[in-house]
Amino acid sequence: MTRDAEWRKDVGTENKYPQIKGVSIYVRSVKSRKYGDYFQLVRSYRDEGMVKKEVLVHLGEYDTPKAALAAWPGEIEAHRKHDRGEQADKLFVKLEKLRTLAESGGG
Repeated sequence: MTRDAEWRKDVGTENKYPQIKGVSIYVRSVKSRKYGDYFQLVRSYRDEGMVKKEVLVHLGEYDTPKAALAAWPGEIEAHRKHDRGEQADKLFVKLEKLRTLAESGGG
């Protein structure tokens, strides 16, 4: 199973988006000189004949949504334990967005 097919299964979007012509959701790797490789969950679609891309969630170091869903609750707890509430809040927002995507996809 490819990574693309794996995340669709994990997030549950495989059943949600195929009926929308021209829409695709996938994980892409982005290289950064400062941080190295990081990953994004991206939606690709056509608008007036032009291909557009929208970053749905920045996954950071996690190459699949499943890995991020597993790791982020512990990271949020660690941030709160070390009095980094702002970082915990930002990560919690990303976690909730990813969970919503997973739930709305029928998975």
